[in-house]
Amino acid sequence: MGAGFGLPRRLAGGTRQLSGRERQPSNVLRTLQRQPGTDSVAVVDGARVGLVVRSRLLMQLGRRFGYSLYEHRPARLLMEEGSTVDAGADPIEVIALAAQREPERLDDDILVLREGRYAGTMSMRSLLVHHKDLLLASVAEVDALARENRRLQELLRRTSELLARLASSSPDV
Repeated sequence: MGAGFGLPRRLAGGTRQLSGRERQPSNVLRTLQRQPGTDSVAVVDGARVGLVVRSRLLMQLGRRFGYSLYEHRPARLLMEEGSTVDAGADPIEVIALAAQREPERLDDDILVLREGRYAGTMSMRSLLVHHKDLLLASVAEVDALARENRRLQELLRRTSELLARLASSSPDV
């Protein structure tokens, strides 16, 4: 794990969690239509947590008899196992996990769990923006450390010069 660089709470949110009657595909579709910026909906079915991704849901429901077939059935039939991470996970490790997914699932949201329970989701975009912020903070910290190192080296050089002058000007004992 990184040095306190876990996933921030503001990233572990965003995607709506559906439960009860909401878990029918027609309600999932309605939720996605009301929230055009949302790419997926988390479905919690007991201990199972999965995603219903907008693009793949529309493809599934758009097939012949697709909507009629799934309209009144549980959304868990359309739910996909998503990538899951612990809320305290290091963002670098999460990016590495996400990068190992199949190309068609690379942009899928990531399910965030806290103590094994659904805590929220995170978009890859949010994760990458957070990673960029961490990199910028790290670069700024390295720059500050480099300036301090140069200051200390200069102080050491001056101290060494002073000690050399004192040693050359003092009488031999």
